[in-house]
Amino acid sequence: MAGEVIPSVSLQVVMPVAEGKGTAASSLNIKSVSPNPDDDKLLAKKQQLTQGPFSLIADIIETGIVNDRGKTYGIYAVSVAKQYENGYTEKWHVYRRYSDFYDLYQKVKEKYGDLGKLTFPGKKTFHNMDRLVLEKRMKMLNDYLQILLQTGVIDTHNHLQAMVLTFLEQGDYDKGVTGGHISRT
Repeated sequence: MAGEVIPSVSLQVVMPVAEGKGTAASSLNIKSVSPNPDDDKLLAKKQQLTQGPFSLIADIIETGIVNDRGKTYGIYAVSVAKQYENGYTEKWHVYRRYSDFYDLYQKVKEKYGDLGKLTFPGKKTFHNMDRLVLEKRMKMLNDYLQILLQTGVIDTHNHLQAMVLTFLEQGDYDKGVTGGHISRT
């Protein structure tokens, strides 16, 4: 609620220091906050703008290699736009692994048999971190994504747009990015 004051809260965090060395405590005091009434107005405006039909636009814009805790794998940066009929557009980027795209492909194939015939790059077990392999796979994955996002395809396959949106949203599918170093190919 606009103008509402949130009371002060104190937290105490207790965590182990080292094996067999006891624990340490730390206190955190969260001060009273008075929400900005303009924030509520902006949120209401955004909610109003993000109602109704929309189209999805997505392009794989980059590929790279992630080194994370001893594991190395390819990653694809995807630029996403959610464009509403009223002209409002939300934009974001997500990172996906080949295995994420393969998971989407399997779900689409299972639910929409005719889309299972679309060209999808196979899993390559050797040299799959080579720059040329990653770039070729990036092009093929992008071609697959573009076909799924075509208006004629989205409109004739119930719930396909929601499935692809879930794949493209930030969150659950971001399992591949855990803070490891991303190298450009």
